[in-house]
Amino acid sequence: MKGLFVLDPSSYTAIYGPQEREQIGDMVDINAAPQTAETVQQNPQVLEQTEAIFSGWGCPVLNEDLLRQAPSLKVVFYGAGSIKYFVTDAFWERNIQVTSAYAANAVPVVEYCLGHILLGLKTTWQQALLCRQKCTFERLPVAGAYGSTVGLVSLGMIGRMLVERLKTFEMRILAYDPYLDAYPGVTLCSLDEIFKQSDVVSVHTPWLKEAA
Repeated sequence: MKGLFVLDPSSYTAIYGPQEREQIGDMVDINAAPQTAETVQQNPQVLEQTEAIFSGWGCPVLNEDLLRQAPSLKVVFYGAGSIKYFVTDAFWERNIQVTSAYAANAVPVVEYCLGHILLGLKTTWQQALLCRQKCTFERLPVAGAYGSTVGLVSLGMIGRMLVERLKTFEMRILAYDPYLDAYPGVTLCSLDEIFKQSDVVSVHTPWLKEAA
């Protein structure tokens, strides 16, 4: 199989390290130097024999014009999250396979969010602000983790992973997600109720134009 890297230069080094590139090279014949969305537009013949594209942030939009230059393309390996911005109807009509690293990328995000939820339940940020303002320590009321209520806005990959981790702290978990009727271990409610009832709220709604 003939492959090609097509993404931003900074994404190439961030996503595909020396070990990953070596492993890919053992399985795929990389038939040209790494390309960008701009260079494949300027030199489309580089796509002519490409069967696999390895990409990430900076992936070109795979529209009809670009796909016409890549008649052999069978699969796109996308080393980042959402694929929505680069797939098109023409892409799906070609029955090209696509993979994404969204689940793997979610893990460190979930770890970060969990840490901040726990810090929020310990009133960490309010306590730090009070110390800076008054240059002294005054104990504030602390919700703590056990028995507290955490609200999650949207239960995508990150939200669902957070649910599983929060369950170990024996918390009450509320969530707002207009696309779900039920989810194990979670009480679904309105967005207003999330903010009324929760000790901490963590927002995971995708940043899309439709949601603006």
